[in-house]
Amino acid sequence: MRSLSATLVAAQKSASSLPHLKVEADESLPGVAHPVFSRLYTGVEPAWYHAAYMAGDGSLIRARIDSADERLYVQRVVSPGPGGNFNSWTYLDDAGAHASIVLCGRGSAVFIFYVDTVSDNSMRYRESSDNGASWSAEKTVLTVPESMVSWLAASVNASGTPAVFYATNDHVVHVTKRVGGDTWANPSAWPYSGTVTTVKGMASIYGQDWLLTVCGEASGEKKVWTTLYGDGGLVSSGQWSALKEITRAESTAGIDFTNPFMSLQGVARLFLVERSTGSPSYNRPLWSFSAPGSSYLDCLWREPAPFNLDTAFGVAITGNAGNLWLSTPNGVWRGELRPALDLTGDVLSADMRDLTDSGGGTVTLRNDDGRYNSPGAGGLVSLRRGSRVRVSPGYGTASGAEVSSGPSYWVEALEHQCRPGRATLTLRLEDAWSLLGRWRARRQYAWDLNEASIKDIAAFILARAGLGLSVLSSSATFTTHKPAFAIHPGASGAQALSRLLAMTPDRLFFRGDTAMVRYMQDSDPVDYAYGAGHAVVGGRYVNGAASHNRYQVYGKGVMAEAFDWTEVEAVADRLFQAHDVNLDTQSKAQERGDALLGLGQRLQPAGGIDVAVNCGQELYDLVEVTDSRAGLSASRRRVVGLGLRYARGQGERPAYVQTIELGGG
Repeated sequence: MRSLSATLVAAQKSASSLPHLKVEADESLPGVAHPVFSRLYTGVEPAWYHAAYMAGDGSLIRARIDSADERLYVQRVVSPGPGGNFNSWTYLDDAGAHASIVLCGRGSAVFIFYVDTVSDNSMRYRESSDNGASWSAEKTVLTVPESMVSWLAASVNASGTPAVFYATNDHVVHVTKRVGGDTWANPSAWPYSGTVTTVKGMASIYGQDWLLTVCGEASGEKKVWTTLYGDGGLVSSGQWSALKEITRAESTAGIDFTNPFMSLQGVARLFLVERSTGSPSYNRPLWSFSAPGSSYLDCLWREPAPFNLDTAFGVAITGNAGNLWLSTPNGVWRGELRPALDLTGDVLSADMRDLTDSGGGTVTLRNDDGRYNSPGAGGLVSLRRGSRVRVSPGYGTASGAEVSSGPSYWVEALEHQCRPGRATLTLRLEDAWSLLGRWRARRQYAWDLNEASIKDIAAFILARAGLGLSVLSSSATFTTHKPAFAIHPGASGAQALSRLLAMTPDRLFFRGDTAMVRYMQDSDPVDYAYGAGHAVVGGRYVNGAASHNRYQVYGKGVMAEAFDWTEVEAVADRLFQAHDVNLDTQSKAQERGDALLGLGQRLQPAGGIDVAVNCGQELYDLVEVTDSRAGLSASRRRVVGLGLRYARGQGERPAYVQTIELGGG
């Protein structure tokens, strides 16, 4: 149960408190602002290697190489926006057309790295201390044969130290850091030269360490990896973390990946190019982001999604608190990071539900004066299909209006309804389970026995839908059991997660955009009590027969059973069988049987109650119900479903009631 202030608890127990349902919409995928990008510039610059960086003063710095004359051009737009001068370029230096370039920086410092092909084929850089308004003379990182450098990546740590990563034509990645003045450390090679046989692009951002994304090939498969180069954060200084995959293409698919760009705005954001050499051929940008709340070491990324453009040289991404920017040599796009749109004052009604494997509902807004005639445009840009809607229950309290930040939903459809004397806009909302249901495995994912825990696999599945994972409580099985597990092509995330969770006594529910893990046990403390303090308006208390009362578990050469003998004696046996070859000992099989029996008892439908809205109530909470009308006194029940009905004005009968579906204790 979410924590509530004392004043909010007092209000929800009072019969005279005023309902307050806060409803907000924003342009967010789970946990991540994801605005619609508007193209502000379409030019004629030829496509080639390029870069973009947003300086500390909000200036948009762009750079590109013209392959015709092998020159490096830069551009600085001080106040980027519609009508900005994005076609004015300044020649900066000669630069090789065979190697990528990098813009990066911190504060007012901006660096540009490139390979000089005219002077001495060195890896060069220039730096700016005034947000790109002026540049230093060219400086040398190191001298290497021109033909040796193919890809560059760089970023700057919190102390202002840049690290440059470069791949040579023999596909070995090296790193060097500036160690003082214009002096650079002797470069060192990464430890994956024997693994990664081809490098086709790199990008870097800095968190606590340098995060590097690499496109390339290993064992005949085309892949995108991440790795951390340590700066004493998650990885020791100078050390490399393990390579982990974001995505891959089979060797026969005719697909490879190249030209990645990264930016750090709330989460790590990534653009790369998926290139098809088959029929049809294409160069399709893909975007992704790291799962909110996850560690870069975990390499949990949303399923890469296509961006509507064809370019072989990728899309640079940068931004600040107000905007995200995308750039190619002949294109500039802006995505505004708008604050949430507060719909609270216009809500006429809301009907929401949260069940153990689904959820959603409707929110109806007044539109008697046409204020919502154009959702998705003007001041309603944040209200469109795909927008996130937060529905947060609350009350007027002694401290003013208070709410508890509730679940997140996403707009699946908008419906205008008109009838005499009434015009409304209804938002049809779906929850995170729907996002999981819509993610489909593009290929087979497989984990060998003892390769990854159930928690790790669950985090991967959730991340592909953009969802994070957090643990309130968990069984040892959830964190230590490492089963052989596969997700077949075409399977949904919801299907995969359900199969995975069938191996554990743990269950998931969503708090905001994050999946929360809860391990229900008999020893759990009671989360809330209904009856004396918080009145039960109505109740249905069912004493029904269990769906199953006998569980058989078949493992690898072992079998175990678990019984609810009281139920068996009452209605005879009702059998549930589970098969899992990961269970290779009698104790593991028995543990699974006992877990299935316990879950069955706790989740068995046992009626429900109608109460004034409890703003913090969540699925799987343990509550006590006292209702003398049914002879109940502090009866322990699990919350297995939540419904919320809110209505006011325009012919709606006022309502603010919560229906709590109950299971066993």
